[in-house]
Amino acid sequence: MRLAARLRLSAARLGSRSRALSAAPVRFQTIADEPLLEVACLRREAAVIEGAPVVVERDTTRALLDALADLAARPAAELAAPTLDGDTDWELDGFTTYSSKSFRLTCARSGAARRPLPRRDAYLLTGPRGAGKSVALATVVSWARANGWLALYVPRGWDVANAGDYVVPSPHHAGMFEEPRGSRALLEAFDAAHGGQLAAVAVKDETVADRWGAATLRELLDAALAKDRLDEASTALSDLRFELGRATEFPVLLAVDEYTSFLGRTDYFYDHARLAPADLVAVSALAPLGAAGVPEAHRLARGCAVLADSWSRGPPGMGDGDKRKAAPHAPFELKLGAYSRDEFRAALDRYKAAGYFEADLDAHDVAELEMATQRNPQHLFDRLAMM
Repeated sequence: MRLAARLRLSAARLGSRSRALSAAPVRFQTIADEPLLEVACLRREAAVIEGAPVVVERDTTRALLDALADLAARPAAELAAPTLDGDTDWELDGFTTYSSKSFRLTCARSGAARRPLPRRDAYLLTGPRGAGKSVALATVVSWARANGWLALYVPRGWDVANAGDYVVPSPHHAGMFEEPRGSRALLEAFDAAHGGQLAAVAVKDETVADRWGAATLRELLDAALAKDRLDEASTALSDLRFELGRATEFPVLLAVDEYTSFLGRTDYFYDHARLAPADLVAVSALAPLGAAGVPEAHRLARGCAVLADSWSRGPPGMGDGDKRKAAPHAPFELKLGAYSRDEFRAALDRYKAAGYFEADLDAHDVAELEMATQRNPQHLFDRLAMM
């Protein structure tokens, strides 16, 4: 029996034996892509629960997926207009916001997702540690790939800015540096996920075409992954990213986790001098949201960027105020907090149906779990492990 069917059946049986835990229909997303298991909490679930990780579909995540589906359905010509224009009045929890500036402040403070989300060149997922930002980002990547998008996914932004083996001066970008092995790993992961689609995407920049002798992205990756061009891997990653920005053959997603790592400093040195993020070819290509918003060069002709903030992976000494100066969160911000009550109870239904815990829970048990975990998804998984 398929996992989704077992979940529905088990949840139904649970409701017949005891007081129903979930007042709303249970909605899940299945994360089936193996590379997405690099997200620690998904890998942890996969290790102890049978089947691919199945996560509660957060309300904010659903609003974001709806926005991406709407974007994919539009002709590319409709997507050329700036995305901060044309915000209209809207209502939230009984009061009305007026035009874009009020919307930005209200959205940032409330943590509620506007319905429908306005189209943006980038969305920035924020929230406290453990709120599920990485899971939400992985959910978006999984959905995009399942729906025919090209998704360039960076699961650990901190590694890009800090954890490479070495850096070398770029032969193609004066004054900038390549980080070969990390960039190559991202190219290989993208190739594994989308290799079959890339022959249909033409290389549109003549400089890029000449550099790699490539007419398509398939040929670009084949040339870039040759062993004798390892030290040009960051340039290849940059060329790929900006060619994806020009592509209209498929919708395109740029997904970067731990995005805060791109906003401060790096741990790379060259000639005893610390390098800034802008000195790295890879970071410069993968950082679409800066202090002035999304520059024209970083816009995607048919797609958008989804970025996840990181409280634990920011540069030393960077507080919330510094983050907001480095990247203007509103109007790009989508806040994730603890589960709502319905989401929390849906998560309990899912874990119960999957056999992660066996105890029958009544309303008092559920209330105690809510208090003990503050409805934090990560704490819930840990707490249930002790039952």
